[in-house]
Amino acid sequence: MDGQITLTDEQIQTLFDSGVEIRVNELRVIYKSAWEKLRANEQLAILDAYFNGPSMVRGGTKFRRHMIAYVESGNPQHLKDAIYELEYCSNPEKNDGLFKRRKVQAELLDSTKAPLYTKPGESPLPAFASITVIPGKTIISRGMHEHYGAHPDQRYYVWRTQMDPKVRKAHAALEGKVFSIEDPSSIGHPGNDYNCRCTAEPLPAIAQVIEEPLEVKHIRLTCIELGVMMADWHALQREMVLIGV
Repeated sequence: MDGQITLTDEQIQTLFDSGVEIRVNELRVIYKSAWEKLRANEQLAILDAYFNGPSMVRGGTKFRRHMIAYVESGNPQHLKDAIYELEYCSNPEKNDGLFKRRKVQAELLDSTKAPLYTKPGESPLPAFASITVIPGKTIISRGMHEHYGAHPDQRYYVWRTQMDPKVRKAHAALEGKVFSIEDPSSIGHPGNDYNCRCTAEPLPAIAQVIEEPLEVKHIRLTCIELGVMMADWHALQREMVLIGV
């Protein structure tokens, strides 16, 4: 019809990403330095609530005061108060759809249910923890090398994008993945592709790199062994034919 514009999937994704970026930047202003100290799930819950009810999480609200107090004190009770405010005090009209959405947001916000809970600003993993890394498979969270230092083995790195709408899908799919200098991704190393702004971040010191999962290695070696056995059998068959056996 006249006046209608058909958008491609890529254009729709660009518009969505742009909307997310705008709101994240607004929340950075609202929560100031506290925003960067929140866990990823906490940021996501607040962002989702900001999309369909911005007045709930803006400055001056009880929710924001509880979240700021949580970040500054590390007391999880302030987080619980914010969760209660989000789930039970933000839907005065008792809208069923909004109630269900707020319940999901509240569950997402509750970091205390995580198996390895840490307070804002603390290391995301205990000091004694280690991460098993499979190159090309494992995804490393941002900031890990800042907490634990760089790995002494500099053959490996973590692929980092600029995390903005300009990042190509193929590059976004590599965000946080570990690669080795000898075995890069299908599009090369960060910065190799045309106009690529991606960077190579040091692997965190607590990472334990496994070049190949043991079960995969076992299967591969078994296949090689079977291949050798089959090759020997075929050679034996040929000899038997030649000598007329």
